[in-house]
Amino acid sequence: MRCGLLFFPDTGKMEIMNPVYLSETCLQWSFGETLDEPTVRTTLCAFRQLQRAKLPGVLDIVPAYNKLAVHFEAATDVESAISTLLSKAKPAKVIEGTLHTLPAYYDGEDLPQVAQHCGLSIEEVISRHSTPVYLVAMIGFQPHFPYLFGLDPSLETSRLKTPRLQVPAGAIAIGGAQTGIYPSVSPGGWHLIGRTDPTALKALQPGDQIQFEVRT
Repeated sequence: MRCGLLFFPDTGKMEIMNPVYLSETCLQWSFGETLDEPTVRTTLCAFRQLQRAKLPGVLDIVPAYNKLAVHFEAATDVESAISTLLSKAKPAKVIEGTLHTLPAYYDGEDLPQVAQHCGLSIEEVISRHSTPVYLVAMIGFQPHFPYLFGLDPSLETSRLKTPRLQVPAGAIAIGGAQTGIYPSVSPGGWHLIGRTDPTALKALQPGDQIQFEVRT
């Protein structure tokens, strides 16, 4: 585990939509409608900047691919403070995050099906999945489940028509254009291609990076 730096070109100021209330103590800011790299980058930059600002009354900051939810104490005026901070900000050229190297055993029960769907050999699927350095774009679905940005487009595979009732902890999976890791036993509709150590997921934060290390 070591520090990772993501370098991006300077793209000017952040494009931010007006916030909406999700509840009386939660506001959500949107950074666009697309789920591409610039939008993910902008959202994570805003997330890190709000973390550093440590605004009074803010209880939690939760990023998604293109949205940022801020939970705050009741009777706290955070909207103007956050909007002012973000209006003066611009996407950083560098995002600091921890690089996690995780062991990956590519023996998932859906690996042959994914290979056939993609027109690749099993070895090619393993190589293309383990090569990228993935960005932890967000954590959701269940605690510590990382949504990883950076899947090779050739590996995109539609979700299962009928989700499994039980996916094992540590399962590495592909769902559409996304890949992720199940931290605990749960239902799931993604294709299972491998497994890793689920306890390592507890240390992940949005903006971190993951590199899979192939094990046999």
